[in-house]
Amino acid sequence: MLLRISILFWVVWISAGTQAQSPKNKLVKIKVNDFLQISLPEEFRVMDSQIYTRKYGAYRPPLAIYTSEDGNADFGVNESVNQSLKAFTQAKWNAQDLEIIKGIYKASIAAMHTEVSFIQDKVETIRGRSFAVLEFVGFVKDEDKTITFNNTPVKQYSYLMYTVHDGKILIFNFNCPAQIQNLWQETARQIMQNIILK
Repeated sequence: MLLRISILFWVVWISAGTQAQSPKNKLVKIKVNDFLQISLPEEFRVMDSQIYTRKYGAYRPPLAIYTSEDGNADFGVNESVNQSLKAFTQAKWNAQDLEIIKGIYKASIAAMHTEVSFIQDKVETIRGRSFAVLEFVGFVKDEDKTITFNNTPVKQYSYLMYTVHDGKILIFNFNCPAQIQNLWQETARQIMQNIILK
């Protein structure tokens, strides 16, 4: 009898712990600007600019960046102009270039990680628009040893999508530590499937 109670206690305790760590999956619509609407979990908030700079150190702020309540999962939207190829051509990006775009960003991802394993590597149509999709887990390359945890490289789960809008590449990026990938992966896919571009 005592053994049954003990087993029941551990099952309930483990279940409760798993539920407490799971993100809230109800998505709410957010209008980013006149042409873009996204859907994110209710708990997500706009990331403070100082936190963004500390986490990502980017020279240019994104169109939008949000983070989970605990700060472990982030979703951002950015745009990139084809500066490197403009030396050779004045043509703007278009949807037919997505395979090329995917190849360029895949090579960039490989260069930024010491080890990377791709889950998805494709071009797909969502709500009538083509997107390049790169979903992966990788160890972030850290030559200066500034982004390690307990002297071990950071292993990160990322879900990225790219599309062309008005000649520019729009980049949608969800990421979190790989240790909590199982808690966020399905939510990341839902977020990506609910992007609306006009």
